[in-house]
Amino acid sequence: MRRAGLGALSLAFAAAAAIAAAPAPAPARTAEAPDLLAAAATSPAGAPGEAAGLAPQAAPPPAPRPRRAGAPATAWAAIEVEARPLAWAARGAVGLRVTGAFVLTSDDPRFGGLSGVVVEPDGSGVVFVSDRGLLVKARLNRRDGALAGLVAAEAAQPPGPDGAPRPWGADDAEALTRLPDGALAVAFEGPSRIWRLPGDGAAAGRSVEIDAPPAFAALQRNSGLEALAAGPDGALYAIPERSGALERPFPVHRRAPSGAWSVGALPRAAPFLVTDAAIEPEGRTLYVLERDFALLSGGFSWRVRAADLSDWPMLAPRTVLTVNGGVDNMEGLSVWRDAGGATRLLIVADDNFQPLQRTLLLELALD
Repeated sequence: MRRAGLGALSLAFAAAAAIAAAPAPAPARTAEAPDLLAAAATSPAGAPGEAAGLAPQAAPPPAPRPRRAGAPATAWAAIEVEARPLAWAARGAVGLRVTGAFVLTSDDPRFGGLSGVVVEPDGSGVVFVSDRGLLVKARLNRRDGALAGLVAAEAAQPPGPDGAPRPWGADDAEALTRLPDGALAVAFEGPSRIWRLPGDGAAAGRSVEIDAPPAFAALQRNSGLEALAAGPDGALYAIPERSGALERPFPVHRRAPSGAWSVGALPRAAPFLVTDAAIEPEGRTLYVLERDFALLSGGFSWRVRAADLSDWPMLAPRTVLTVNGGVDNMEGLSVWRDAGGATRLLIVADDNFQPLQRTLLLELALD
């Protein structure tokens, strides 16, 4: 998600950082629309009915710092990324273990704004996408199963549907997922669309735009697709950032393996907004990452909810984790299963190219 207004948000984040230790009140839960599925199917995200005072609108993110111009290239090229260990604890979380926490930095001016992430099925590697369209891949070092670092990073600009490499900053990529055949699919907003990338994401060839339901055209430019998840059967699930009103559920657009689209409903509990989603390897559970920003409550809050896909189309999510306060903007989510059978969540934070924010990489195990 991109927004403008460097000065306003810089001041906001400075204040948020100063009061981040203050406890944030639990968000109030609003009543859902009586017909959740109908509301989800007919409510474009960001519609006028959505409350004007919603926190993310009160403090728009900044424009990025100046970047060096460069010719786009589809070939993967080495990039220096440092992974600095971070002492991070999921306070109050039951049944969760922190198996890794790092701050990622790079001198490469293109690095930052990470909005989507895909972890390899065995947890040995990762691919990120930024909201400037940059792909970054790396190996994950592990020690006794825990995440120990990130090495051998490479970056590339994927090709567009015409086969030409996309320039850095040309596309607002918001989510990334891996299809059952190994190909990567990326979701964009402004306009909302989904591309299937060729080969390893940056191989020679053309990206293919996946057919979209008419509802995508109704999504606002900065409230479009934020989450994309692929099931092991090839079904795709796409969720916009907003639902159209605080009492309306988020529409979950499902593309069946046959190519047919349908829509389900994910109940919304204001004020959280969707930032990403992922499906565990067996395809039974949809995990959804959500975020809120409220300066007076300590900055960003975020949570993870899980929904049983057997309840489709009326999903009934449960909250797995809630973290209140701070300046870190959690944007990307991926899920894998470790050798012991535990589900692990890999979460990345978008620094918005702001010095007061960080690119965090967190890994949590669900016991």
